[in-house]
Amino acid sequence: MMESLDEVIQTATIGELECDCPFDRDGTHPVGAWMTCSTHRAAARVVHANTVLRAEALLAV
Repeated sequence: MMESLDEVIQTATIGELECDCPFDRDGTHPVGAWMTCSTHRAAARVVHANTVLRAEALLAV
């Protein structure tokens, strides 16, 4: 059975934190949102963000 579009299409956000570290995370993380920097292990705000759709499962059908 084919999955619904909501289950197949996911988002990912690529951007930069205020500490100048890049990030690539699943989900939507808008500018101004707080997240934990993987490098510094401290909270930092998102200063640049591009959200993309990922539809890998559609390609496998």
